[in-house]
Amino acid sequence: MSEVLSKVLWRLYLYIILVSVSLLALGTKFLWDTIVSEVKTELIYANKIISRSLSALLSKDAALIRITSDRLLESGLSEDSPESIKLLDDLLSHNQELVGITIANLQGEVQLVSSNIQKDHLPNLLEKAETQNAFTKALNSDSMVMGRTYFSSVYNDWVVPLHFRIKDKNQEVVGVFSNDIKLYGNNSPWQNSYMNGTLRVSVINSSYYFQFASFVNEEGLEALFSEPIQTVYLDMFSNALFEKTGHTLEDFKTQNLGINFMEYTNHTGELLVGAFSYDLNYGHFIFTTHKKASLTHKLMAPLAWLSSLLLLFNLVLLMLFKYLSNLQRKSKAILEHQSQHDQLTTLPNLYFLARNFSQWKKANGSVYSVVFIDLDNFKNNNDIHGHSVGDKILIEVADRLQSYFKNGLCVRQGGDEFIVIIPEVEKDKITSLCQNFLLKLKLPIKVNELEFSIRASIGIARSPNDGLDMEGLFRKADIAMYEAKRRKCGVYVFTQQLDIRNVRNATISKELNHALLKNEFSLVYQPQIEVSTNRVIGVEVLLRWHNETLKNVPPAEFIPIAESTGAILDIGDFVFARAFEEFLDIYQKVIKKDSKYNHDNKFRLAINVSILQLSREHFLERLFELFEQYQCEYANLMLEMTETLIIDNLDKIGGLLEKVKQAGIEISLDDFGTGFSSLSYLTKLPINEIKIDQSFVQGLDSETNNITLVKSIINLGENLDINVLAEGVETETQLETLKTFKCKYVQGFYFSKPLDKSSLLKYLKAQE
Repeated sequence: MSEVLSKVLWRLYLYIILVSVSLLALGTKFLWDTIVSEVKTELIYANKIISRSLSALLSKDAALIRITSDRLLESGLSEDSPESIKLLDDLLSHNQELVGITIANLQGEVQLVSSNIQKDHLPNLLEKAETQNAFTKALNSDSMVMGRTYFSSVYNDWVVPLHFRIKDKNQEVVGVFSNDIKLYGNNSPWQNSYMNGTLRVSVINSSYYFQFASFVNEEGLEALFSEPIQTVYLDMFSNALFEKTGHTLEDFKTQNLGINFMEYTNHTGELLVGAFSYDLNYGHFIFTTHKKASLTHKLMAPLAWLSSLLLLFNLVLLMLFKYLSNLQRKSKAILEHQSQHDQLTTLPNLYFLARNFSQWKKANGSVYSVVFIDLDNFKNNNDIHGHSVGDKILIEVADRLQSYFKNGLCVRQGGDEFIVIIPEVEKDKITSLCQNFLLKLKLPIKVNELEFSIRASIGIARSPNDGLDMEGLFRKADIAMYEAKRRKCGVYVFTQQLDIRNVRNATISKELNHALLKNEFSLVYQPQIEVSTNRVIGVEVLLRWHNETLKNVPPAEFIPIAESTGAILDIGDFVFARAFEEFLDIYQKVIKKDSKYNHDNKFRLAINVSILQLSREHFLERLFELFEQYQCEYANLMLEMTETLIIDNLDKIGGLLEKVKQAGIEISLDDFGTGFSSLSYLTKLPINEIKIDQSFVQGLDSETNNITLVKSIINLGENLDINVLAEGVETETQLETLKTFKCKYVQGFYFSKPLDKSSLLKYLKAQE
């Protein structure tokens, strides 16, 4: 075994070396991509800074030229005006980027210059090739025009001219204001901190002449600025640009397309990465570029670190694998135990059970019972006192479990659920055994200064009575446990009837999904009677379901399942819509024509509603819309809710019921007397009626306790000014007793069974 493990470990080590080499390759690619990404960000940012800086400078110069031009018109445009020369000198002295200023007439002849220039040395601007086009363009434009870069013999330097035409008060052009900007040097605006290192900056005008290039030495300037960029190179760049962006160079001259980044080959065949933009105001491209080959030096240092780290990692790993080989032998037993036992309680887990159950059966026999234990309301302890307290309780429960079921196999299923396998199948014995354990479990558990009494529900499945396979027995024990919870009986032994009911419930749940689509639901109406007059004061809407497979399914059977699955929401929508639709027809044909129904004695339509419906978003809005749509003058809508529903949801239901009341809808409290809580909520909620549960009414014939309870409920309603209706009245004795107690309303088979729409119409007409 050790040799096999050693081979596995060393194969793993070889695999890790291969992975390391792959990671080095991936890391190199990642580093390179990161460097390119950083350079892209740098180039775009540099382009933005240089573009904005140059644009700001040109805008400033344009503004200064306009102001100075206006003042020159007042002082004169000839050299005979000292005041004009002073204006030019002041402008020159406050703008260090300027090397000289000239004023030329419309024929290109210089008329006025700053004092640092000899006018005689200046050429005619319309005759000089470098200035001719820009000068002509300036004569026909209200904007400042930037001319070609050229070498000025006057300044003995490379300069960029700026031209701006001068208009008099009659808007006649009288001259051209020109100033020259230094191309290089300390005060040149073309120089920028971003030009250091390998960053290359160039500015190209709309005619594709270079205005500026940071990467050309002095000997190459003449060749650079004297000729436009060759067409073959422009075509190469334009094609690459179109493939990358879908735009041509001409598109950039007419649209604001922002800053673009791309890789391209220059005229020398070098691969460049660069960002470029076009200034629509002053008509020039700005390029910020790097030679892609120059980026490789940035890769070397991090790549050296990465290689060193991976080498060191593999050396450390070599030592670690040697250590792990030894450690594995020692930790195997610990890991095996941990994998098969619950870490909190140290009880065996399901994995242990699966691996060791066959061995347990050999020692204890193949006849056994599965005991499924679930702690009651344990979540509340966790929520109130915290998980640390809950963990200590679980540890104590596990200890009691092991000490009590000494001959059993105790397993923690998870959470607050435990399973015990015991070699006992006789029903009475195992039931008694589990009930005694529940008594032992109830004994106080002290955690710090707190004291708890733990209760649980137990389900039991027996082999071979309930099956032979472990999974099936677990499922049946689980079903029995939930039955014990439902019955609140502590211990319940699985029966075939329980399985049948469970299968039926599953079938009901499945069939409910399609019942509405198959139109299997219908409504019936049970009349509600005023005791003193025998007058029909309304009807309760009752839901009926006939299914092809299940036939007639009682509401008491399918409604709880519909509520647990959420199907009650769609079913509830159906009930309200169908009830309003059918009731409107009943109202038009009978109720509206019956004189005994008026504003003081309205006919009621009582519909049951669940907490899921009432809490559903927009339910009340939809209900109010239906209520308004089917509004009947002499009819009231009443919502019936069970007492237990209201008690369990008292905190959040109050506000909803107030909205219902404000909409003119009444509220009836159904199954009254079956709840287990204080009756103080009756004074807090807008209840219009309480209904005495039929289980109490049907005991009036013989049971003294029921008589006392019913009488108390009626007196309670009278004292609180709440109407009382008794349901389930089936005998004359029951009716007479209710009359004696002054019960106001009743309903039940004594008067009428639930009727469909057509039968209800006949019943109401007969009442007339």
